[in-house]
Parts: sequence; structure tokens; C-alpha cells
Amino acid sequence: ITTEMNVIKVDTTLPDTAGIGSGIVIDPIADPPEKKVPGYWNSHTTNIRIAAPLPDFAADTSMLEGRIDLLGKLNTNTLWDTLGILGAEEFYLQAPVFSTDLLFMSLIANLGTVNIGVEDDTIGVEEITGFSEDRVMEIKAVLYDRAGYQIRSIIILCW
Repeated sequence: ITTEMNVIKVDTTLPDTAGIGSGIVIDPIADPPEKKVPGYWNSHTTNIRIAAPLPDFAADTSMLEGRIDLLGKLNTNTLWDTLGILGAEEFYLQAPVFSTDLLFMSLIANLGTVNIGVEDDTIGVEEITGFSEDRVMEIKAVLYDRAGYQIRSIIILCW
């Protein structure tokens, strides 16, 4: 045991959720851009850009060093897949993030080639369990403060 830390801050305050009950924005990106169809994932869609609303940092400073988990599922599934690269820096809430009230993230179609041989830590949009034609995709953002308290999730029905 070291003597470097002689104080422990207790955080029993749940994150402030006022004003963030909805408002996740999902924007599909296509190549070429003219093949983009709002509200649809098609063969030209390469990734989606997601903007998730953040709580007021001034009201709850414990959100600094917190994180956002993006979860996805198809309407035929009951279980959610954690999307993106687990532990990626873009999902952690750092000081510059709070200069705006939105966190912007991007998910590509296939992440399985990012960490070859490592399973379940990289899930792209087309790797969501059961991904196929004529399904409705749901994306959920779950926010956690530094202490690990979960803010209620924000769900958006995609396409």
C-alpha cells in the first residue's frame, strides 16, 4: 500500500439526465455520397455517424472520465451487441468533449478486420447478430459517469 492517496472521494450522486432523454442522431454515410438514402443502410453505406446528447458537465462533474457504450440489435433479437472497438478513446468523456452538448462517434460496417483473432471486442454495423435484409436496426447509447453509475439509455430506431 502506498501513501500517495490518502483521500477517497465518495460519489453517490446519479448522473444528471435532464434534457437527454432523447435526441440521438444517426447519419448514414455512403460511397459514393449520392447513393445515401436517409433512414436506410444499403450496399453503398460504409458507416454511420452518431451524435449522442451529453448531460450538463457543470451540474455533474463526475461525467468527466465517464464513457458511452453504443449497443445495437435487430428487431428480431432480444440481446444487444456492444458496438465499436471496446475501450476506444472516442467512447470516453474527456474535458474537450464538454465544450459542446453532443458527443460525435462513428461506426463502420465491419470491424472484424481491426483486431484479427480477437473476438467480441470489435463489432461493426454489419456484424450485429442477425444482420440481414428487411430488419429494423436499433441503436442505444448508455452513458456512465466516472464512478460507473448508468444513465438511462437513449434508444433510436434506425432502419
